[in-house]
Amino acid sequence: MKSLEELSARAEIHDVLLRYCRGLDRVDMSLVRSAFWPDAWVQFPESLHQGSVDGFIEFLTGEMPRFVRTMHLLGNSLVDFDGPNVAHVETYLNADHQGTEVHQWANENVKLWARYLDRFEQRDGVWLIARRALATGWMYRYPRE
Repeated sequence: MKSLEELSARAEIHDVLLRYCRGLDRVDMSLVRSAFWPDAWVQFPESLHQGSVDGFIEFLTGEMPRFVRTMHLLGNSLVDFDGPNVAHVETYLNADHQGTEVHQWANENVKLWARYLDRFEQRDGVWLIARRALATGWMYRYPRE
């Protein structure tokens, strides 16, 4: 049986994941940033970003407005606790993007199936992402109607 502390931690971790996606889809970088510790590391595919969370937010600040819209949906999420202050979290992602004329996917729709591979850490009673990697499973590009 799960302890009350573990159930509470799972709920807080889930809220962080949802807050991140909400920030992406609303192009609210302060909301995206609130999901990460200041010293977090983000590893997306090489052509996108590998480095500090501050660099990642800078990348997104330039990238996200070049979409007409995006929608990030989270699926299965497995939380594996490693002691009281660390959780390894694997979350399935289904994302839709519609590029503008100035995006590399100009006038295309892109569907992405991927997984977020996160290391969450609890510091001072708060759970946030300390390390994130994106594992892309499948991407499909098709013309915008």
